[in-house]
Amino acid sequence: MERISSDSGWSVSRPTSKTATVHAIWGEDDARTREVAEKVSIPNVASSPEEAVADANIVFVVSRHGGMHLDLARVAINARTLVFVDKPFTVTPDDARKLVTLAEGAGVPMVSFSTLRYGSDTVDFKRRMSEIGPVRYASYTGPATRQNDYGGLIFYSIHTVELMLHLHGIDVNSI
Repeated sequence: MERISSDSGWSVSRPTSKTATVHAIWGEDDARTREVAEKVSIPNVASSPEEAVADANIVFVVSRHGGMHLDLARVAINARTLVFVDKPFTVTPDDARKLVTLAEGAGVPMVSFSTLRYGSDTVDFKRRMSEIGPVRYASYTGPATRQNDYGGLIFYSIHTVELMLHLHGIDVNSI
């Protein structure tokens, strides 16, 4: 992986392998989208989500605001394209149900997850948990704010919830 940074403060990792390529990118902020495309060698800056999806084998819906994910994923699903939806999947349970129903109805595979479970610290922590025996009590904290531009608590708290489920399973007695 190659790490690329910009003067405006963002950074991304770009795979150095040529086994996959990013064909197109679309974003609401055209200037930032063009900056990202140039930095990571994405050849096409699409003028719409539909244009970005047109020739894709898989679409990554990556918006900071989960409230946009239903509409953006709908474009990929309508094009019968595999879709990954970044966290948070959606901001509301109703939108989540609509998105799952839409993908299932179209027969389009869709996935959403946080990559934190695959980090070396998490993998090591889970291995060490199995060595010490059953957990009777766990306390988790993480970054989250009720008021933000990205849908409230769900924006970052989803990482904490996903780690809890990954480490303890879905049969937790209480939260």
